[in-house]
Amino acid sequence: MNKNHYIKIAIYSLDIFEYACAQIRIVTPFSRLNGHFNFKWAVQDANGLSRIDANHIEWADLIVVQRYFPLKETFPILERIFDSGKPVVYELDDFLLDVPPSHPFHSNSQRTAPFIKKIIPKVNLVTTSTDALRERLLPFNPNSVTIPNFVDESAFMSATLPKNPTKTVIAYMGSPTHEQDLELIENILFRIRNKFGSAIEFIFWGCANTRLAKLGRIIPFESSYASFLKTLGKIHFDIGLAPLADNPFNCCKSNIKWLEYSAHARAGIFSDLEPYRESVEHGKTGMLVGDDPKEWFEALEYLISNPDQRKAMGRAARKDAFARFGLSKGVHRYLELYRGLLKR
Repeated sequence: MNKNHYIKIAIYSLDIFEYACAQIRIVTPFSRLNGHFNFKWAVQDANGLSRIDANHIEWADLIVVQRYFPLKETFPILERIFDSGKPVVYELDDFLLDVPPSHPFHSNSQRTAPFIKKIIPKVNLVTTSTDALRERLLPFNPNSVTIPNFVDESAFMSATLPKNPTKTVIAYMGSPTHEQDLELIENILFRIRNKFGSAIEFIFWGCANTRLAKLGRIIPFESSYASFLKTLGKIHFDIGLAPLADNPFNCCKSNIKWLEYSAHARAGIFSDLEPYRESVEHGKTGMLVGDDPKEWFEALEYLISNPDQRKAMGRAARKDAFARFGLSKGVHRYLELYRGLLKR
């Protein structure tokens, strides 16, 4: 550590600096610790190609490798990282060792999984976003810990008021990789439209197939997470949806949709799977539903028909999300873990 007591951290990630995974798991918490951390992004995007700066290895006190970085092409850099003798953290927020064949990133995972398996036993620490993911990685490295996603309270301003208070706006937000998840409730959404007609409106943000596009407004996916959050604050919605297909990959995912919906004090309906079971108190801070289409229909019907209860649920969710997952309360965990690595 240098004389100013900064921990110098080199980040080796193929995620672009502005992407959600980079921002949520590294950039935002590390920036909040700017009195303790000095970090540099060692990979830059150059016209669609990744330019990797190996000089950051010598500069750093500690090195973080994230997600898809382990590859055949990057393995020489990884060997230099390990040869440096400096502490290495592998940061992972998806179960990249078991990506379903139907997932758009399946081919990427096939390329990177063998190299992830090679490096995990070598790193000093593995950080994951969920306990379910940590359990999957413990056989590879017992020094695996969970640092949950934290919500940056300052990034979520007061939500936009509705233009038409008599209309209920139902939103789905997710990257294009979630099309299979959204298909789980596709028919239910059409049934809801048939029942409530013009009293409801749908917004599909970042992900919708051609059929769903007929239901409502489509907002293009934004690769910049900061831009997404700004746009999110300008668009009114009343109910957030978060369906998930039941498979090992999804069960290791985080509660990020609950955090985003809750930060705007909006009620949400969530698949009753691991990512949400520990976060959502059913009927109080959201609604948990199984894979039975009837449950989804009834949950939507209830929230549409009971605006006062829906608003109370959103307020309770916001309070709970900030209390348990607020960045200001949880960011110290990064500092404690990284200081501990440098003391070993």
